[in-house]
Amino acid sequence: MLLLGKSVGEKLLAQHGRKVVVDKDAISSIAFLTFCLQRMRTTGEESYGIAARPVPKGTLGILMAAASHGNNFAEALSRFAAAARLLRPDIAVKYGKGRRSLNIVLGYDGRPSARKELMLETFAVSIHCAFRWLTARPLRPQQVTVAPPTGAFQWSLLIGLLGCPVVQRGSGVTLSYELSDGSLPLAQVKYDAWAAQEFREFMGLLDEAAARRNARMPEDAPGIVADVRRVISAGGGSESEVARRLSLSPATLRRRLASSGSSFRTLADEAQRNIAATLLMTDTSLEDIAAASRYSDVRSFRRACLRWFGMSPAAYRRARR
Repeated sequence: MLLLGKSVGEKLLAQHGRKVVVDKDAISSIAFLTFCLQRMRTTGEESYGIAARPVPKGTLGILMAAASHGNNFAEALSRFAAAARLLRPDIAVKYGKGRRSLNIVLGYDGRPSARKELMLETFAVSIHCAFRWLTARPLRPQQVTVAPPTGAFQWSLLIGLLGCPVVQRGSGVTLSYELSDGSLPLAQVKYDAWAAQEFREFMGLLDEAAARRNARMPEDAPGIVADVRRVISAGGGSESEVARRLSLSPATLRRRLASSGSSFRTLADEAQRNIAATLLMTDTSLEDIAAASRYSDVRSFRRACLRWFGMSPAAYRRARR
């Protein structure tokens, strides 16, 4: 759960004069990410109105494309920081190699601001998701440093999310990775439809956080649901393939999911719906969205949208905009 003071939440989430109501001064992390994507889509800029000059949509993609040309994760971090100095002058991005860690430091100029701190944390989540995708591993920092809470900014988005200690001091955000992670090779990835990739990785982070909380539950507890979601989001296709990746037989997988009140078909459909909902907030073509959602043609995808959203893809896209 991401907690925001109501005044901060309303300022950050307001879109084109429409007021966003934040119940009990709190919204979920998923809702917050969705609002951020909506705002980015409707305004066409990636700083959420914080930067002095608009940051064009697609800037993060260019930054990560630059990082992807490194030979390993350490080079990716270095290239990312160098590119950010050119493309994101509103954020002071520095890369450093310490005795025990590789560090990406995110800061800003001027007086301390709860809105700027929240923007940096959101940016940190986005780039960490991208680093996970680039390395094709469930990458985890060894430590994260964030600003202490203020009256308006009551909680850090990163506490409990990244699976590592979070130290609250100073200002800005520092992601510290293990030195050994620096030698990780980069996967052969393309930056097509990055919005879907970011959402998948973010869902993976949430599933891993849920699995950590459920670690002491019995074997057939909802942790199996998180495991299946993680494998599906990582590209797992059929039920038999997911079962193989989890070292289970298909029959055991079905039994454990059933005992948790779920099924493989339900989780696969959920993953397809999430991908579609995210990409329909972008300019991605329906053909590409259908393919990313694992549908063989647009006609089948349209039928799925009617079932998911009660409207066609075009109508859903207009409504979200």
